[in-house]
Parts: sequence; C-alpha cells; structure tokens
Amino acid sequence: MLNHLRRGSGRPVLLVHGLGSRLEVWDAIADRLAASREVIAVDLPGFGSSARFGPDRTPDPPGLARAVADFLDEIEVPAPRVVGNSLGGTVALELGRLGRVSSVLCVSPAGFPAAWERRLLNLSLRMNRRVGTMPTPVHRMLARRPLRFLALGQVSANPGRVCRTDALRALEGLRLASDYDRTRRGLLSYRLENPHEIKVPVTIAWGTKDHLTLPGGMARAASLLPQARIVALEGSGHVPMWDDPDRLTGLILAD
Repeated sequence: MLNHLRRGSGRPVLLVHGLGSRLEVWDAIADRLAASREVIAVDLPGFGSSARFGPDRTPDPPGLARAVADFLDEIEVPAPRVVGNSLGGTVALELGRLGRVSSVLCVSPAGFPAAWERRLLNLSLRMNRRVGTMPTPVHRMLARRPLRFLALGQVSANPGRVCRTDALRALEGLRLASDYDRTRRGLLSYRLENPHEIKVPVTIAWGTKDHLTLPGGMARAASLLPQARIVALEGSGHVPMWDDPDRLTGLILAD
C-alpha cells in the first residue's frame, strides 16, 4: 500500500504531489480542505515513504496512475476528486482516463511542454535532484530566508514567504525520492494520448509565474483538452499551495 494520510470527512479529495515531492507539500491547505472534505494525500511510488517500483514496472504517468488506482481499491474509495500538481497533474489526467475519479484538477501539469521546453525542464529537474542530494547542513543553510530563493526559486513565485519548515520538507522530499531519475525519464517521454477518452470534468490551473512548467503549456493543454476549464493563477509559481493557498483551496472545493 502507498504511504498516505487521511483526515476530515465528506466527499473525498485525493492529493497527488509532483516529481521529487511528497504528501507533506499539501500541508498548507490540507486542514482547510479537511473542514468539509475527506482528504487523502498520497506518496507516489518511489517518493516520500512509499516503496519504489520494481524493475518490471515503469514509473511514467500511466504506470503511476495504475498504482494509485490500485491504492484506491485498497482503501475502498471508488471515485474521489483528484488534485495533482506537476507530475501529479499528469497522473490525475491518467486517473481520469481510467475512469477512477469523479473530476480532475491539474495544477501546473508537467505533460504539455514544447520541444525546447522539454529540454529545459530536463535540465531543471536534474539540477533539482543535485540540490536534493546535498548534505543536511547545506539544506539547513538553503532553507534560511536570505538563501531560500536558491532552493525554491523555480517552484515558488515568492520563496521568501515559504516557511522554513516547508522549505526543509521540500529539500528532504528530494533527498527521499528513491526513484527520481527513472520517474523523470518517464515523465519527459510522456505525451497525453487520446484525451477524448477522459470523460470526467477537468480543470487545469496554471501559475502565471511558473518557472518550471512554463505557462505557455496552458494554451497547449487547452488545445488538447477543449472541454477543460482553464484557470490562470495570477502571481503564483509552480506550487500554488505555497503562493496562493486561498485561491487553490477555493478551486478544489468548487467541485
């Protein structure tokens, strides 16, 4: 079973993190959601405290979505609303294709880069991994406010506003990512196939100051998914749970 955290009661909401992250990235909004929803935050295989895939399974978005679908069977939650950030956004779309969720909210999904953006994304993700493998004393230094932009500048529009605890957790998440490189390769080779097979409502939200999955991907997502609702998160970066938790919470609860 995948490592997860459940809290609250009501209509279930499943939260899926991005590459190199873990379930704690949702802490800024989890309690707000739990006031009226059952919140299920999960560590994807090979991240946080969840075991990685074996050599016979590929950690690309479709493969990860099947693992999450199996997890939903195990905990007997048949059709939650799914909210995915970055890699988690592509996993959420694949869960929608599988018909395992009631609706999909993708937050800065990583599956829509142009060719040159894909190369830049690969470089950025490789650099992030190097930061994540630095010693703990270096992480503690990078989590201090004057240097926080070095650690979080690609994913937050306002790194100085991210609390030190969240910064340290983000760096620790990168360190704990036991299947980072295989998943990175699976993500970079991913293309959304047959989007018409996704029959559930889809909302795609994108930070206008996202420096990792560039906002140009929003237009490509709109083209591939004309039925989707597209929302620009003004002033937010790649992780709006930190930059604008109020707006993101409202989007999640709007379903």
